[in-house]
Amino acid sequence: MAKELSFKMRLDERDRARLETLAEHYSVPAASVIRILVKREADAIAREALETPRPRPARAKGKR
Repeated sequence: MAKELSFKMRLDERDRARLETLAEHYSVPAASVIRILVKREADAIAREALETPRPRPARAKGKR
């Protein structure tokens, strides 16, 4: 069984309203909205890392 991470968040009224609006939009609890957004951002970062060209290592001079 996986251990769950539990934490409290402090949100001002405006951010709480935004979270509630998203929860209503997705028809899920606020905790699920957080999971959706975290996964979406993590996936975007992973895609960006794959798309970013890596510089080639410099070859040593005089050696072939």
